[in-house]
Amino acid sequence: MELALILPPWPNERWRLALQLGVTHAVTTLPGHVAGGHQAYSPPGVPQPIVPSDVPPKEHRPWDFMPLLLMLQRFREAGITVSVIEASPPMHRARLGLPGRDEEIEWVITLLRNMGKLEIPVWCWNWMAVINWARTSVTTPTRGGALTTSYDHELMEQAGPTEVGTVTEQQLWESLRYFLEAVVPVAEEAGVKLALHPDDPPVPALRGIARILITPESLQKALDLYPSPMHGLTFCQGTLSTMGADIPRWIGTSASKRRSISSISGTSAARRLASLKHSRMMGRPICSKRCGPTTRSASRASCVLTMFRPWKANRIRSRVT
Repeated sequence: MELALILPPWPNERWRLALQLGVTHAVTTLPGHVAGGHQAYSPPGVPQPIVPSDVPPKEHRPWDFMPLLLMLQRFREAGITVSVIEASPPMHRARLGLPGRDEEIEWVITLLRNMGKLEIPVWCWNWMAVINWARTSVTTPTRGGALTTSYDHELMEQAGPTEVGTVTEQQLWESLRYFLEAVVPVAEEAGVKLALHPDDPPVPALRGIARILITPESLQKALDLYPSPMHGLTFCQGTLSTMGADIPRWIGTSASKRRSISSISGTSAARRLASLKHSRMMGRPICSKRCGPTTRSASRASCVLTMFRPWKANRIRSRVT
């Protein structure tokens, strides 16, 4: 088991705090952002450009070898091991199955090969088209006066459709299969675990765009599209709790069926959220995992990361109860 925190790719006070807490592993982003790419700190709920316009030249892109190496060295010299990259090149054409998706898939392949060379073992990614993670507030008061994020579906839907109009579930499932068939063999060759994050929040659609990874069953369906020990899940307790899933039982079931779990993340809020079930979507706190610098919950340090290994159910359960 590795204890990790989400840390930015440049040293700051959170790096020092992590070391003071005894946390020596990090989940980090790419060392730069391109419009349309995913970063953990991207503005929540904002539609992203479908066709990126600011991609740097080759060798200067955040997913190229030298930018990644220099970032990795910063962490190493501070005494921190990078366990996970939770960020991606622009992927919305790939998600929507539009012309240009093969170029974006090549960017992902480049990222995975460079991660393999640098021995960064896990890539956390998602299949949320146009709008990545979504919230309608990042200043919702919670336990002890801490501020967290929340989501009100009625408020979000008032924005109306995005420029892409209606996106169907079938469209996303077909494009996901195409993506996996191209990417999983590269991940196997590079030795990088693919950790697919559930749709966050797990609602059927956002502004006309379907969300397909919103139940435990749909997550298993995604794994079954291309079975591989390198194709697994980011087991985000906050997101799974808002699905109404029984967290310990679901992890135990996954372990007994040898489903791949690449990482376990979440906060103490996950236990409270499990009791909210489907009523939780209307302005209630969802998860403080991605709070920004001024909205960070004190419970954030409880984020837990575990790498792929043949967990027994009771060993996994002990990590989340």
